[in-house]
Amino acid sequence: MKSKFNSKSLAKSQSNTSNIWNEYYASQEAGNWVGNQYPTEPLIRYISNLRKSPTNKMEYFNDTGRELKLKKNYKGQALEIGFGTLANLIFLKDKGFSCKGLEVSIDSVNRSKKYLKQNKIKNIKTFLWEKSPIIPFPSKSFDLVVGLQCVYYNLNFKLFVSEIKRVLKPNGKFFFSFFSNKHDYIKYIDIVDKKKNLVKWNKKHPNKRIRGSVLFQPKNKKHLSTLFKDFKNKRIFTYEFDQIPMFQSWWYISGNK
Repeated sequence: MKSKFNSKSLAKSQSNTSNIWNEYYASQEAGNWVGNQYPTEPLIRYISNLRKSPTNKMEYFNDTGRELKLKKNYKGQALEIGFGTLANLIFLKDKGFSCKGLEVSIDSVNRSKKYLKQNKIKNIKTFLWEKSPIIPFPSKSFDLVVGLQCVYYNLNFKLFVSEIKRVLKPNGKFFFSFFSNKHDYIKYIDIVDKKKNLVKWNKKHPNKRIRGSVLFQPKNKKHLSTLFKDFKNKRIFTYEFDQIPMFQSWWYISGNK
């Protein structure tokens, strides 16, 4: 199967998608930040359990007298990709990490810088991501990289994964989310390039502001695991809820360099 996309058309779609998200955030109500006001629940669970066994049931509950110590005073450098709002970064900072955030939206970056300055928050720095999927930091910079509800907008996904591997320190961890095939959003996609697993939100998508944005959509959990084949200790789980009008179903993947 021949791909419809060459490097030039891929770069154009990447730019157009980034512009859609820049306009998305710029259109939002004025204020410190809008969107998620609290950290993502699966991220809270992931970080809070970093020092506990993810597979051994007996060891997982063997934390008597250490319940609080296990969940705080982390050290190291953390990067959030596509931070959107500051909720996750502040959570990671409060856990002990020194944090950096990348975002394609200049509006989000400006709001974040203003909030951090006004509230004299240290250990968080935010940056405009101008050349995604290239990550503008030196190799072996981070102990943790997270990207929730965003990383699939890196259309050259193979390059993105290689960048994650480059910027992680040895044994560094990652935690990313993807739409599962059961998510209601999947009802509103048009195929852009089947070979490259690229789709776009079509004209019927209920959220008018993101229509036309192109994303990388894994075929299934097995395909998702294969994308991160060069990492170890990979775990994939599904997180679902129907609290809002659109049924939410996400695949989360974590692992180590």
